Amino acid sequence: MKILFITNKAFLENSNFGGAQCAKRNYFLLIKLYGSENVKYIIFSDEVENQESRDGLLIHIKKSNIAKYFNLLFIRDCFSKKDKRKIITYIHKISPDIAFFDGSSFGLLGKYFQSSTAKIVFYHNIEKRYAWSRVLNTSPICFIKFLSFWINEKYITKTADLRICLNKRDNELLKKEYHVSPHFLLPISMADDFGSNYVGSNKKTNIILFVGSYFMPNVKGIRWFCKNVMPYVNKDLLIVGKKMELLKDELESEHVKVVGTVDSLGNYYRIADAVIMPIFIGDGMKVKTAEAMMYGKPILATNEALEGYEIKNIQGIYRCNTAKQFIDQINELSCYGYRDEIRVLFKNKYSMEATYEKFSEWMIRLQKE
Repeated sequence: MKILFITNKAFLENSNFGGAQCAKRNYFLLIKLYGSENVKYIIFSDEVENQESRDGLLIHIKKSNIAKYFNLLFIRDCFSKKDKRKIITYIHKISPDIAFFDGSSFGLLGKYFQSSTAKIVFYHNIEKRYAWSRVLNTSPICFIKFLSFWINEKYITKTADLRICLNKRDNELLKKEYHVSPHFLLPISMADDFGSNYVGSNKKTNIILFVGSYFMPNVKGIRWFCKNVMPYVNKDLLIVGKKMELLKDELESEHVKVVGTVDSLGNYYRIADAVIMPIFIGDGMKVKTAEAMMYGKPILATNEALEGYEIKNIQGIYRCNTAKQFIDQINELSCYGYRDEIRVLFKNKYSMEATYEKFSEWMIRLQKE
């Protein structure tokens, strides 16, 4: 079986944000099932120039907003007319048995596959809804993006042989927007990087941790937390994530340290009493929630940050949706450091191994049909 994996998440260069981590998971699930020699890719990336290798094709995304919106006017997300010709040539060269669309905003590329090629679409979120929220909350010019995403998503949703959503919320949104259901749900999961030599510690440090890149929901959430929660708790907060150093002058104080971009997150998770997730807007599932579970960390999070996760009766995971709830829970925190129950939840539900069985079952079923 020859597989072509198509994504606009540049996970080869940078997997330090949620969407890229999920794309990386999907790519390696395919490799685990079919072998690396049988899985090729097309990746749209703003990190590299156009290039083709034995493993796949990299298409450079123009950083200029003018170029981006010009391409979107012609219903091309991430690529130009010239790039489109390269993509079609590569598709014909590979002639895959399965095309795996890691996202739906470039779904019209499905037109260029042979009728015998099975098409799979994995929804990181429902792009039509996401793009419309950008129109309402960012700028009317985002209406161009909305139209492009809608047309692309509608086509691949209609023509896909297999549709995969992350959670029940996206399941309901897909039914509402396009009157179809996903074939199955595949929640966020990730490779277990906990480390076999690491022993979890319950030594109290009085450090709470926020992990997230410089992305609107993260920025809004941590600004709100620093203003409305930190003055009323006796803890030190570390803020870690790609480009979050841009908030250093604004947020850093006696009890708030903005670390920003780091090469590895492991040591920050390990020293934290708990992880806070004040995320109030978003789509899909939050990868950082699974990551905190991987390290066995107590979690204080909003409903949005816990969306799609099965956490009922798990001690050490707390829902906090108001400043008072965060303040009270932090000040009364009795579960801190490392919680084996939380790590077991990760291994059973949100590790790569936990989702591989369901994924392989559906892929094998698709091959037989």
